Amino acid sequence: MIIGDGHEYFAMTISLFNHLSLDLQPADIAMRAAIEQSRGIYFPPTQDYYGYAKALNGNYYPIHFWAYSLASLPFLFILHFFNINELSSLQITNAVLLLASFWVITYCFEDKLQRLIMLAFSVVNPIVLYIGWTGAEVFSYSFVVMAISFAVAKKYNLAVLLSSIASLQNPPIIMFTLYLIYLGLRDSNFDFNNLKKLILSSAITVVPYIFYMIYYHVPNLIVSSGVSTFSNMSISKFINLFTDLNFGMILYIPVLFILAVIALFIGVKKKR
Repeated sequence: MIIGDGHEYFAMTISLFNHLSLDLQPADIAMRAAIEQSRGIYFPPTQDYYGYAKALNGNYYPIHFWAYSLASLPFLFILHFFNINELSSLQITNAVLLLASFWVITYCFEDKLQRLIMLAFSVVNPIVLYIGWTGAEVFSYSFVVMAISFAVAKKYNLAVLLSSIASLQNPPIIMFTLYLIYLGLRDSNFDFNNLKKLILSSAITVVPYIFYMIYYHVPNLIVSSGVSTFSNMSISKFINLFTDLNFGMILYIPVLFILAVIALFIGVKKKR
């Protein structure tokens, strides 16, 4: 199935498959349409370049960055080789990345109780419902979880690298990457050589900005195209971050909330 920006992300994967570049060509559009239509999915011709913008060189490149599609490329190769539904390549990518995050948790958390709690919150989590979502949400989530796990194991260079990869599809995660750099620097007693290694681990963060500067002379195509603006911000949207039943935190943290209330009462009872 195609949900969200999957029509665009799947096109990126096909372009990488056909010619190892991101410009959307007629052959890519034809291949995508054939695969989608074989599964009963039909997009009108007006949607051929949905999620794409014309670059200075005349080619069309995706508005969203392509790290997620690059991650799905090996699975598209395998599915295509065995003549299996290529449309599932994005969902398989989601499942593999999520399973990888579970494995990293078991590898990094030495404390058995902490490992069990982290795994429990990762498995019983709404992100599992996004495995079928043809977008980069599971990609970003999985790499953030892996970054947290390696930070717990004090492997800060790996943590920074994985957090930087997550930020390729979700730029605000850069703030978390900076925090991990601070933790790694603090853990090394602010050693300058370690700072250089941590910064080098985060270097991949700048790739999207370089990509769009080359082809569009702007650092972020989503912002420059007006899709993401301060005018979209409102008090109601802020409240919805907590209360909306589709994406609000109210669905993510009821257990944590209950535990927090219990901890509060225990603390008051013990006068702590």
